[in-house]
Amino acid sequence: MRVRSLRSILILSFSLGTLAPASVWANDSWRVVFNIDNDFIVGEDRHYTNGLFLEVIAPQDRVPNWMRRAAWILSPLDPAVADGDASAATDVRWGVALGHEIYTPENSALRSLDLADRPYAGYFYARFELARDRHREEVEKIPYVDSLEIDVGVVGPAAFARQSQGLIHEITNSPKFEGWDNQLRNEPALTLRRSRYWRLPGEPIELGEGIAVDLIGSVIAELGNVKTAGTGGLLLRAGWRLPADFGRGRFAPRDDAGTGFRLYAFAGAEFSAVVRNIFLDGNTFRDSHEVDKRTAVIRTPFGLGFVNGRFRSLLSVIWSSKEFEGQDGEDLYGRWSIIIDY
Repeated sequence: MRVRSLRSILILSFSLGTLAPASVWANDSWRVVFNIDNDFIVGEDRHYTNGLFLEVIAPQDRVPNWMRRAAWILSPLDPAVADGDASAATDVRWGVALGHEIYTPENSALRSLDLADRPYAGYFYARFELARDRHREEVEKIPYVDSLEIDVGVVGPAAFARQSQGLIHEITNSPKFEGWDNQLRNEPALTLRRSRYWRLPGEPIELGEGIAVDLIGSVIAELGNVKTAGTGGLLLRAGWRLPADFGRGRFAPRDDAGTGFRLYAFAGAEFSAVVRNIFLDGNTFRDSHEVDKRTAVIRTPFGLGFVNGRFRSLLSVIWSSKEFEGQDGEDLYGRWSIIIDY
């Protein structure tokens, strides 16, 4: 059934892509990003079991001057920003998003608290993101994109994870999780995230007519009561006319005009040093169920990317090493990203 689900997603993705308008300058248009994460597609129905993410990103000509001035936070040494010339910072973009995540233990039928498995938890948040695309014209300089994200939300019953999971499982006739009375309690959530993505070695390495490979490096720092961690990663891409979107799909430089057909495969590895994870450590300000988390976590995303005109789609499979002591095996989940310019 999971194979059929993957095949259906691929067919739908390509079908939507064929309906997309032929061309658009990526940075002169609004961008809508929708991600759906689910472990049922490729893994077991447990742990990080579902995630939804919807973001709207404004074009560069819709960025107010106060946001351009605020961009000094991302590049304080850039003369165009440091001297207060807001109009010179033409590479700034901002976005707003809503997200929802669901976490469960493995045993769906157990009503009592399972001390050996991770807590039930729901998370709902709103995000504001400010980004600078430093896609240099000079080939000898490595292009990069900086971003600053602020997530504000709630963990606990107020996130309505129990109700949303119950509705989906009822529609799909899936087993009902019975232990939601043991979920983490309500807690305000705040996370600050700073990231940088490099496109290495600056330009794709051409292997043939239209065929190329490149390497995306990333560093992410997170601070907050939901998660405090540092992550570094590498992503290798190979395919037909690679997009210059730093592997994210969300922010793309001006020379990455959404024209023509693009198809590529990718595989990578990420290493995280985790100081705090509320979904394993439990509530911050009150007693709750918790497990002994592992401070070192490795994730390996791999999949396919597809671009046609204003439409982009990425189908990823993410393997994750064990996140807590006593965890029964590693985790695997799928992510489908749909990105549309309009």
